[in-house]
Amino acid sequence: MIEAVIWDFGGVLTSSPFEAFARFEAERGLPADIIRRTNADNHLENAWAKFERAEVDADTFDALFAAESLALGAEGVWCGSVWLCSEEDVANQAIKAKFLAAARGITSIEVKDDKIMLTREGEYIQVGHKFPRLTKKEPVGKLKEIRKLLLAL
Repeated sequence: MIEAVIWDFGGVLTSSPFEAFARFEAERGLPADIIRRTNADNHLENAWAKFERAEVDADTFDALFAAESLALGAEGVWCGSVWLCSEEDVANQAIKAKFLAAARGITSIEVKDDKIMLTREGEYIQVGHKFPRLTKKEPVGKLKEIRKLLLAL
């Protein structure tokens, strides 16, 4: 029985998302570490915190994050770029899945063998009266399948 799901985005189990943020900033000529600084500022009530608690949708998140970045002196940081990272990077696919899950009120995603079990408000969600199954074997493929499922909810 699975008793907990741990989201790890600190570089312990996966590569750090900060590497992707740094690439994104460099590619667009943004100030170094602006995404991290924006996220750290007012960390309990900022756009990121609200989005993780599913208090705002993706469009509202983008607008709030852009305003918060602008207040720190950087223009055009986020604005629709929440899906900013390489399609082949496992950590970035996991981040994308986490954002989609939060936006849909999903509190946990469990993968056991090839079965995906989503939880919302303590209840398992079934799709078509069954738990969806993964067909991909590699981590990036599995995460893309999970994202596709989340987008369909």
